[in-house]
Amino acid sequence: MIAGQAQSGAKPSLTHVLMALAAATACSGGSVLAAEPLGTRVVRAGYANVQALKANIETSVSFCQTKLGLPLVPVEPPSDSYLQALEIFRIQEDFLGPLNARYEVQSSVAADLQGGCKLSLFQHRRVEIQRSCDWRLFGQTPLLGQLLDGDSNVPATSQLDRERMPADMAAQCAVTQQAVTVKDLPQDSAGLGQACVWWDAAITAQSLRSAGLAGPAPSNQPKAGDFCVYARKPVHRYSSQSGQSMMIVLKTFDSNQNMAGSDISEIVGEARATNMRLIDFADEVAIPKSQFESATAKAFLSLPVKQALGAKK
Repeated sequence: MIAGQAQSGAKPSLTHVLMALAAATACSGGSVLAAEPLGTRVVRAGYANVQALKANIETSVSFCQTKLGLPLVPVEPPSDSYLQALEIFRIQEDFLGPLNARYEVQSSVAADLQGGCKLSLFQHRRVEIQRSCDWRLFGQTPLLGQLLDGDSNVPATSQLDRERMPADMAAQCAVTQQAVTVKDLPQDSAGLGQACVWWDAAITAQSLRSAGLAGPAPSNQPKAGDFCVYARKPVHRYSSQSGQSMMIVLKTFDSNQNMAGSDISEIVGEARATNMRLIDFADEVAIPKSQFESATAKAFLSLPVKQALGAKK
């Protein structure tokens, strides 16, 4: 399926879409990069609080009808099963030697101001492809806020930009990174049979203690903003385009509570989706080289940013 849509046997996954785009690029004569070792693929997704999401949808319908001067008529929301399967956030990362590709999708269901307040699935996409200490391709479609505002002047797609590290900086850039040791640190389950280690709660805590600084003992109890990295390979062997470490993140944690301790996901349906979990993972696998090509990135950004739900819900 396209990321953010309800799962269905008839809908291809984002991974399948990207593989199809990559295959089409290769068949159409897209350049093939030099052979690289087997790579790693990580796919994370976040899901919403269904009841709060339905309330948000109802609010968007009322706002739309009021703004367009239409009668305030209730609109049947999508089914619970659709909303439960809706990927509010989805990130797919591919690591292949010095190459890294990151495809992101953020989704929302709301009334369409340009479609008579009928419900639509809105999607924002962002892509970044980079080679260690060398070049970076990046681009994104309009933000969800722009799409939900119904501005007809917002372009459907965005230009894919490219930047290269200056030669003098590249000469001093460390293409490879030192391995991060997590031996004896508390581990957590990332799902799909994979173990992970929380970066702040365990790795940073251990580093502080090793440096003789005060701090909590390493644990598998994260605080808001922490992320859990692949226990077998916390950091990719190769650097980012800017020469920085690239963590292999399997899941994230972001508190759903406000300062008063209330669960805001009961009010803002998408809040719970910031806790992203592992939904697909493969290590030491072949990844299509065209996954890191500009043609695949452009095709990804050209996918529809709005789809009427109709019978799909």
